[in-house]
Amino acid sequence: MTFKTLLFPLLAFPFLLPQLTAAERRRGRFSDSGVYAIAYQWGGTLNAKRLSVDKTLDIQSLKTARERGVFTVIQFEEPSRWQGDPEATEAVLREWLENNEDALPLIDALHFWEENPYNAARWLNPLYDIVKEYSDLPVYVWYSMPLGPGGAKADGYCYDFYGQDYTSTRKKVIDYLSTGKPLVMCIDASGFSNLKAAREQVMVCKEFDIPAFYFAADGGTGSCNNWLYGYKPPYIPRRNFMFSAMEFQRRSRGDHPLTSADFVWGDPVEVVPDSQGNIELSWQGAGGATIYGFTRLTGAVKDLRTNGQNIVLDYQFWSRWPVRSASLELAIEGNAEHIQVEQARYGMAGPLDSYPDPWRTVGPEPAVEDASLHFDLGDTGHESRVRITLSGPSGAVTLKHATLAGKTEIPENPVILLDPWFDGWRGGIRYRQDLTSGQWRVLGRIDKPQLLEAGKTPAMKGVSGYGRGVEIVQAFSAHCPLDNIVVRLAGESLGNLGGSFDLGISLDGQTIVAEGTRSPSPNGQPPSRGTYTADLSDNTMFSGIKQFYVHMIQRNSSGIESNIGSRLKRLEIDARFRSDK
Repeated sequence: MTFKTLLFPLLAFPFLLPQLTAAERRRGRFSDSGVYAIAYQWGGTLNAKRLSVDKTLDIQSLKTARERGVFTVIQFEEPSRWQGDPEATEAVLREWLENNEDALPLIDALHFWEENPYNAARWLNPLYDIVKEYSDLPVYVWYSMPLGPGGAKADGYCYDFYGQDYTSTRKKVIDYLSTGKPLVMCIDASGFSNLKAAREQVMVCKEFDIPAFYFAADGGTGSCNNWLYGYKPPYIPRRNFMFSAMEFQRRSRGDHPLTSADFVWGDPVEVVPDSQGNIELSWQGAGGATIYGFTRLTGAVKDLRTNGQNIVLDYQFWSRWPVRSASLELAIEGNAEHIQVEQARYGMAGPLDSYPDPWRTVGPEPAVEDASLHFDLGDTGHESRVRITLSGPSGAVTLKHATLAGKTEIPENPVILLDPWFDGWRGGIRYRQDLTSGQWRVLGRIDKPQLLEAGKTPAMKGVSGYGRGVEIVQAFSAHCPLDNIVVRLAGESLGNLGGSFDLGISLDGQTIVAEGTRSPSPNGQPPSRGTYTADLSDNTMFSGIKQFYVHMIQRNSSGIESNIGSRLKRLEIDARFRSDK
């Protein structure tokens, strides 16, 4: 057997077994995407629909999906019934197949529940045979992680491998594709696993050109709509990931499909106001955008120009407080007709871009200067997605600088409410604050702000002649009593310059009653990076409280003028709502 013979099943495997004629048979590709179990209303071209075997299919909606090029995958949500009385189960399935005879040609695949064990073959195989008596509709099997492929009869597979890295996922995908049968990957967008692994799994799907749909659900309720519409900061990067990935999949087809090198992941950009609530965020180059068409950029890193094909810069902005009167200003060189700005809340992809979150084109206002374009974005709320497209022939336009501006109202005495950071998958609050964003200047009380650098990061220099210290205090609260509170403060310090940092916790914002313990430095040598942890789980003073204060303390005791002696990076708080609340 030649190498090409072995490689062929990995390069050319159909998404579906023939039910239509060979000429009509479509193939599922990486460019096909969807959201698991909620049909295609959020975009994409995979209609992954859960269905009870007692329900009749809506033929018209299936026809609409087929006309729009959507693949329809039906999942029977009947685990207890499938594993119950075999004769009763088979009778119910036969009745469903008879009642939906006209709809079967419009279904592209069917599977019996998700995450089946290996021993499911004993009850899956008879069901497979019954389906084949009525139709050659492809029947898939979805094995539990890390199982599969197994012995059950299958025309293809669905699979989720949540949390696994690139190498492990690639190996498992090869195991499945080596069977010569199609595979659809389900990727976690809900926060059940880590975001890095989810991104790597998308790239594995791109590498093998297989379709992917996304598991998106609120961890507390299991609701897809709560995941999409609820203001929960932990879901902001997840939404950004999913809709960026789906857009990458969509743009991987057409006249100028994207390669892996064309796609660069970006992270949500936190919009930080000043003490008066004014927002002004400026950047050169891509500025943290997700990029579609990276290899098409020419010129210097800070001056972005096209080389004849479209380049898209996709930004997801978010703020702790709703943003009003937002605007975008672009400094350009060249023809303004080759720049397009679009805006949406999330920016969904697929055949139904108009529902429920349409992209709208924002036209530039009359320019104050020839080299500047001004776009009115309106009241954008907590989240807003902005897409800048550069087009035209090589050198037609250059983007040199961008500024996002707006207004927001900050409470007079800001208290950080922990409730929105509830993580249902882990059963508690998981608050995360990136101190390098500058939000601490608005959220915290600072006793000696003049001792800190003017930038966004809490960074302190030494002072000639004597030691000094500065303290940032942030207040936290919850609607329900809290238990098992753990606080972590990460940063770095140059001990040989007298720099250090500490963590303290108080109940009144004044008197520290608990302190953090420093984790050991990896090598004990400066610069020393580490984390202070205050585990308050067994401290009765912090049992059942609704409010507390975190003190982030920096000192320089060397008495010499120096460069930065300490710098704070990240604050984390884990807690649980009291069970008897």
